[in-house]
Amino acid sequence: PRLDKDVQAAWVAEGQEIPVSDVQLSEVTVEPSKAAALTPISRELADDSSPDAQTIVGNSMVSDIQRITDLAFLTQQSAPAPQGIAALTDTTDVELDLANLDSFSAAQFAAEGAGASLTAFLVSPDDALTLAKLKVSTGSNETLMQGQRVINGIPIIVAPSLAAGTIYGVDASRIYSVIREDVRVDVDASVYFTSDRLAVRTTMRLGFGFADPASIIKMTAAA
Repeated sequence: PRLDKDVQAAWVAEGQEIPVSDVQLSEVTVEPSKAAALTPISRELADDSSPDAQTIVGNSMVSDIQRITDLAFLTQQSAPAPQGIAALTDTTDVELDLANLDSFSAAQFAAEGAGASLTAFLVSPDDALTLAKLKVSTGSNETLMQGQRVINGIPIIVAPSLAAGTIYGVDASRIYSVIREDVRVDVDASVYFTSDRLAVRTTMRLGFGFADPASIIKMTAAA
């Protein structure tokens, strides 16, 4: 459910009836997509390895599902991948200038104008490095951020899947990661029966929901 209009409060005299105010609700529909991986390993490797080869392979698959989930959230992927933040067309735009931190202040006020409060900036590794190198003044060796991944009290999350030149300011309370089926790892001996191998399969079903795209601040460097 998405709240489109708040309930209206009013001042009421003692003992008087409280006026009725209707709340306006709509829906954000999220259709989970499946991420999956499948690989064979020999039965001998599964039986004789220490640490357990099945666990190592399964952990690797889970890690890659995490990678493609981040990629889907931050970049526009074709179906059946879930549509992420890059697919939104009604975010709030702010020009990005990495020469100082003014763009981040502008993003904060833009979010507050939309009724949101930013909880994080999503930043590419290249842009994060640029920010880390900013100095308090010309000729100074003192960094503007003083080694902390925080700008105006808002944490920086380094997102390897995000391209340099684009930064998102987000309010986590208005973005949903809908996990319909958590990551599971299954092992089966029947698929590759004739070659005496085991099949290791990992699956997960999830999607993304954006309750208020206008509260997402897309900061883009001028071309």
